Amino acid sequence: MERRTRTADFRGLKTLEDFDWSFNPAIHRKEIFDLATCNSIRQAKDVLFLGPPAWERRTWPRRWDMKPLK
Repeated sequence: MERRTRTADFRGLKTLEDFDWSFNPAIHRKEIFDLATCNSIRQAKDVLFLGPPAWERRTWPRRWDMKPLK
């Protein structure tokens, strides 16, 4: 997990306890904590997240930028 976290190059890691819940009162804290337990997976329930993506991958390989080897 540590290697994956380093590879992902997160700006900072926070736990759910560190999250500023007053930032958006529409977010239901109990529902988020329930999702974090992964009970929906164990119970084979579907979960649907709606909204814009939180990030965009900007490190796609660019083969067309590579110069041919001589």
